[in-house]
Amino acid sequence: MVRKFELLSMKVASLSSRCYKTLINYNGGTILVLLEPLQYDFFLKAMICAMLVGMLCGVIGVYVVLRGMSYIGHGLSHAIFGGAVVSSLMSINFFIGAGLWGFVSALLINLATKKRTISADAAIGIITTASFALGIAIISRFKTFTRGFDAALFG
Repeated sequence: MVRKFELLSMKVASLSSRCYKTLINYNGGTILVLLEPLQYDFFLKAMICAMLVGMLCGVIGVYVVLRGMSYIGHGLSHAIFGGAVVSSLMSINFFIGAGLWGFVSALLINLATKKRTISADAAIGIITTASFALGIAIISRFKTFTRGFDAALFG
């Protein structure tokens, strides 16, 4: 896979250098300034990666919206607050605690939508609100949390 990526990068680089040399004399150098970043290999690789990420996010985004779960990114980002508070109080690695809490939240959302009694967005809202409220209740209940609420919430 890496070799194919390098070959593609070399083809794009040679094509861009030919276009670059052709357009140098066009329009008194205005195009030169616009095409200057294309002569660097890291820029071409970054452009290829950005295009791949854009295509993948477009496909995944359509799937998520069609399933009625367009709220999932926002919801899970708020749901992990409870896990972050619990992991901080238990002196566990912050990222492991928040990640596990987010995974459990996603499983709960999936379980709630499998029952088909509520929609996916409603399940996301319920789980997110419950997890966030649990985090706030725990942070205000235990005085061992040395940082303030604002520091935990806003960084």
